[in-house]
Amino acid sequence: MNDYHKVFTFDNGYGASVVCNNMSYGSQGGLFEVAVLDKNGYVTYDTPITSDVVGYCSFADVADILNKIKEL
Repeated sequence: MNDYHKVFTFDNGYGASVVCNNMSYGSQGGLFEVAVLDKNGYVTYDTPITSDVVGYCSFADVADILNKIKEL
């Protein structure tokens, strides 16, 4: 699980990048890092969800964050 990357897009214009690789926060434990993406696919740091990437995420954490992004 050290080379995973998936991009999600939502109808509201936001998206998410979910990664697990040697450079991501939590990868040593098989955990994921999630970034909120804007309508152009760039990481955005000004949402109510987070002002940075979210590291050390379990599957459940990722699902929760994806649902929050979808509801923005």
